[in-house]
Amino acid sequence: MQQSVFISGAAQGIGAEIARLFHNHGYKVGIYDINEVQAHALAKELGENAKAGYLNVSNYRQWQMALQEFKNWAGELNILVNNAGILYSGAFENTPIQSHHNTIDINVKGVLN
Repeated sequence: MQQSVFISGAAQGIGAEIARLFHNHGYKVGIYDINEVQAHALAKELGENAKAGYLNVSNYRQWQMALQEFKNWAGELNILVNNAGILYSGAFENTPIQSHHNTIDINVKGVLN
């Protein structure tokens, strides 16, 4: 059976390159991201063995739905690459509190979800 990989934060940057790498090695690739438009563009670029979907990693229910959708498509999940993450630059004290909360929600809770 063909191996599969689910990648969060895969629409651009490092996540997109991870998706390309696995795809080039014959994997079925799940490209999931909060930026659904770019995720679908990458899946279209890669072709038949790529699937895109929306995922906000800070939302536990979305994780469950995305993983089920992926498993229904791929048959099984062999590898999970938890790549989604954000970074706000600038002085800590000048960063709005909501930005700090977003960082925790995505970079910490997103991994736990």
